[in-house]
Amino acid sequence: MMTFSLWAGLLTGCDWVASQPNNPINAHLSDEDKALKFKFRGIRGGEKIIGALEELSAVMLYLPNGLTFARGVFNVGASISSYGGYADGDNLVVPKTLRYVRFSPDAKYKGDSRDPHPAYEGEPLTDVTVPVASRIPDDLLDDLRRDSKGGMRLKIRLMPDAILIGWDIERRPVSRYDDVNQRMTYGARVHTFVGGDFREAEVLNGIAVRKGWYIHPKTGQKIETEF
Repeated sequence: MMTFSLWAGLLTGCDWVASQPNNPINAHLSDEDKALKFKFRGIRGGEKIIGALEELSAVMLYLPNGLTFARGVFNVGASISSYGGYADGDNLVVPKTLRYVRFSPDAKYKGDSRDPHPAYEGEPLTDVTVPVASRIPDDLLDDLRRDSKGGMRLKIRLMPDAILIGWDIERRPVSRYDDVNQRMTYGARVHTFVGGDFREAEVLNGIAVRKGWYIHPKTGQKIETEF
């Protein structure tokens, strides 16, 4: 499993002007999209972490424009990758929505294709769309704009028939400067603004020193996990 650095951009004058709802370049956007673009002004990237409650294969995650956000096989061992870019044009750093489409494990992959033509053959076992960008708290984004030494983690956990969304900010405080190696050494990762439908466990030497949890989307029950 690979991990990537986190980052959140500083707010520049260009970012501010481009994000203004009354800017002519935003005239074609809906009021909702204008508001979301302004909400994420100055935020340039972070990490996306995608896992599942059990192994799920033949999975597609789609952006609102039909492009693929992620695909493949997902399990408890979450995949971690970076994402980034400005909220320029019609784009948002965080997807407005995610569409989760899952097929039979033996479904044949037919290559990347845009919605409404999923990339696996056959009828989907699951096809649900959930909001994402609108759920990210404003105070989390304000904190990133004040201090860019860290980044937002967009966390996704798949169930056979549902998709859970979570988020937080991860930072690694500097502990000291290593004179011998001439580099900074960092302390343990610190997570703030933790929220959403689930939280992963804190695992040390294979033991969950703090259990994870998720909110069941149908019953509303809070269920603890070891991962």
